[in-house]
Amino acid sequence: MRSGSTLGELVKLDRKSGAVLARFDMPIGGEGISFEPNGALWTLSEAGSQRWSHWKGFYPLAFRFDMNLLK
Repeated sequence: MRSGSTLGELVKLDRKSGAVLARFDMPIGGEGISFEPNGALWTLSEAGSQRWSHWKGFYPLAFRFDMNLLK
């Protein structure tokens, strides 16, 4: 997972060569990933991060992706 203020993507790499095998658009500002045993992918959004907000309200955002549906 790579992200920033203008980019969000999931990149599949070849473990030996490091070559990019596939790229998938993802939400901008994704923070880390985790996989469920069934293969679904979870990521958290910086949009809900206290680190970037000085507001008193805090609403973390979590996204779940079915990897079989990515194109």
